[in-house]
Order: sequence, then C-alpha cells, then structure tokens
Amino acid sequence: MKARSTRSRNAAPELIIEAEKRIRKAAKVVAKLETKVPGSNKLHQKKRRLVALQDRLVALKADQETGVVRLCFGSKKLFHAQFDLEANGYADHEEWKA
Repeated sequence: MKARSTRSRNAAPELIIEAEKRIRKAAKVVAKLETKVPGSNKLHQKKRRLVALQDRLVALKADQETGVVRLCFGSKKLFHAQFDLEANGYADHEEWKA
C-alpha cells in the first residue's frame, strides 16, 4: 500500500507540469479567438475550459502541498453498488466497504 501511494505522490509534479502545459495551450487558443471572433460561443466555451484547467491546477498544487494522495481501489461497478445496496446484495454500507 505504501509503495502505491509513494508512486502517486511522485506523479504529482508530472501532473502539475501537464496541467500547466494545457493551460498555456488553451490560453493561446483563447487569445487567437479573441482577435478572430470576439463574442463567439466557441470563444466562450474555450474560456470556460481555461478556467476549469486553472481550477484543476490549483487543486493539484494544494494536494501536493498537503500531501493528499487520491486513490480509488476497485471497479466502477463496485463503486456504484454502494448507492443501491439491497439490489447489489449488500445488507449495509459496512458490508459493501469490506
């Protein structure tokens, strides 16, 4: 378990670099669209994407500073089983977690 969290912690700088690269690229696209088609819907959507990328970068940096590692064990099917326990054969949430 410790090895996996160490790998995830070491991947954080790479994720931050990748996020910064995406932000730079999105900013270039926004700047280009602002000169070509100001006020367009496409420009609006690209600006929204840029803000989402910036928010994600802030969250990644905060996680790195606090040492938070985000991991999920199991499958998508198992994760969604917690929302309808009886239909998936679990008596309670504790049984699902076990």
